[in-house]
This record gives sequence, C-alpha cells and structure tokens, in this order.
Amino acid sequence: MAYRIVGGLAIILGVGVVALAFSHLLLGEDLFSVMTGPGFTVKLPVTPEEFLFRSRLWAGVIGACGLLTTIGGVGMTLRRTWGVYLTAGAAVAAALVPSLVFVLASGRLEFQGETELLIAGVIGLVAALAFMFRPKYGIDA
Repeated sequence: MAYRIVGGLAIILGVGVVALAFSHLLLGEDLFSVMTGPGFTVKLPVTPEEFLFRSRLWAGVIGACGLLTTIGGVGMTLRRTWGVYLTAGAAVAAALVPSLVFVLASGRLEFQGETELLIAGVIGLVAALAFMFRPKYGIDA
C-alpha cells in the first residue's frame, strides 16, 4: 500500500515538473525581458538568442525528467518494480542538467543550477522512498 502511495506522489511531482518546464518553455522570452529590464541588478552576459537556447534546453531536459517521473509513478501504483528504476533515472538526469548546460552552452548563468538540483533532490527522495517500500516478494507481485 505504501508503494502505491509513493507512486501517487511521483505522479503528482512528475506532472508538476512537466508543467513547470512547459511554462518555462512558453515564457522564456518574457523572462529575458524581465531580467534585463529596469530594477534588475544582474547583467546577463548573453544575447537573447543564447538565453532562449539555454531556456529551451533546460525546459526540454527537465520536462523529460518530469515525464519519466510520471511514468515511473504509474508503474509504482501498478506495483511494478521498474517504476523505481525509472524514477531514479529521472533524478540522475535532472542532476546532470547543470553539467549538460555548461558543456553545450559554454558557461553558466548566475541563476542556473539551483533549481535543477532541487528538482533532482525531490525526485531522488521519491525514488528512495519507493525503493524502501518496494514489494519484497516476487518480481512484479
């Protein structure tokens, strides 16, 4: 029963992460205009095109991690052991996003890095709970 509850939490978390990524994808241009407008003290060392590339890259990878978490949550609610592994893989992928952005976009902006690690930590916590409450007997009992 606890394994299914953790699966439900994974579904809710995954849908939330997908919604966050989708909104970031849609509002990337507005975010750039806000961050370069009056009253914002950080000067962005990038062009609007590079900022939108990084924004879309972030949204794509984090959205994929949210989708994997949702699918893993469905697997957990169906009492399948692959749900744990899928959710753990999503946490690892979300933790690698800052490195991926650094390699592909040649540098890190001042606001990048913290959100990805927070998302990876929460998904990892759900994966750890799912591993703790996984079915002990049978392969997919």
